[in-house]
Amino acid sequence: MQHLRAHDRVVVAFEGPTAWVLLVGPHDEGSRRADVYTALYQLAGVDLPEMPRTKPPCCDEDDQPPAVDGEVLDDLVRRTRSFHR
Repeated sequence: MQHLRAHDRVVVAFEGPTAWVLLVGPHDEGSRRADVYTALYQLAGVDLPEMPRTKPPCCDEDDQPPAVDGEVLDDLVRRTRSFHR
C-alpha cells in the first residue's frame, strides 16, 4: 500500500523485479463502499478488522520475507479477476 495524493492509495504486489498494481482508490473510512482497504479485505476473503490496522513487520526474525502460499495466492488472483468484472 502506498499513499498517492490526498486520500488516494495504490496496492502493489511484487514478483521479482516486476510490480503489479492490484488496486487504486480512495481511503475513506467513512464510506466503506468506496474504501480501497475494504476492497482489499474483500479480495482476500477476510473480514474487516474491528481494531485499527497496524503495519506488520516485513520480515521474520531471520530477516526473511514471509513465505508465499501458492493456493492462497491463486485464490486471491481468482477473486481479483472476478472483482474487476
